[in-house]
Amino acid sequence: MKNQLSVQKCLDYDKKHVHEALVKLLQPFGGINAIIKPNVRVLIKPNMLSCKNPERAATTHPSVIEELAKLCYEAGAKKVLIGDSPPAIFGKTEDFWKTTGFADA
Repeated sequence: MKNQLSVQKCLDYDKKHVHEALVKLLQPFGGINAIIKPNVRVLIKPNMLSCKNPERAATTHPSVIEELAKLCYEAGAKKVLIGDSPPAIFGKTEDFWKTTGFADA
């Protein structure tokens, strides 16, 4: 198996720009349809590092999570789940999701 890496520049977190960047990012792998098959369940692990608002860039931006989930559904995913285990020092997971913007995504 050949190792591949893809990097794509995105200047802001505007959902349209994030969507376009994700599509370009996945092109070297054959696009989202080469990765996500119809009727699969997908888990997106956003890397919950710190309980800070999205502008602080301490964790994955919610627009990236939202647009990636949309791409998965467009590829035919049956269900897309978002999951991670934030550090216990931040209190309730629900509060973490609200602060970071994951709940809205």
